[in-house]
Amino acid sequence: MALTWPITLPQYVLVSDWKETPESTLITTSMSTGPKKVRAKYSEPNINVTVGMWLNSTQYSELMIFHKTTSQGGSLSFTFTHPILNEAMDWRMLQPPSLVALGGVTYKVIMTWTKVII
Repeated sequence: MALTWPITLPQYVLVSDWKETPESTLITTSMSTGPKKVRAKYSEPNINVTVGMWLNSTQYSELMIFHKTTSQGGSLSFTFTHPILNEAMDWRMLQPPSLVALGGVTYKVIMTWTKVII
């Protein structure tokens, strides 16, 4: 069962920072003669995304607690709505969030997530 994304954090991402990269589902094998053999490894590709959000300092602290403690350093998945498909999906953080100071009390956080395939 996936965790619930904290209600105190944004329920949206910066669409301009959403970068979705599906992995190839193909595997290529060299043959002793003739063309390479190509086949599907699996039917659904792993999908990695880069996510950006604007946060204030309180939200950043909450995000770090969610990452370090609640999701156990990213080992547990959480549910978040895909910003383009508008569909709730389970995700897992691949690394700790990165912070970019924008000045004042606003920060941009960049995260890398992977879609959990069930």
